Amino acid sequence: MAARAALRRRYWAGVPTRLRLLRAATVLLTTALAVLLLVAGLGAFGTWES
Repeated sequence: MAARAALRRRYWAGVPTRLRLLRAATVLLTTALAVLLLVAGLGAFGTWES
């Protein structure tokens, strides 16, 4: 477990800040898109019955 954490720290220490920001932005946008699709799906679910 400690070896995995050390490898992760070593990896992220070598990643430039821009790539870190890009990854964070990608994760954030993907999460937002998933939430929007979920809300849209739940909203459209009731329209099939009418």
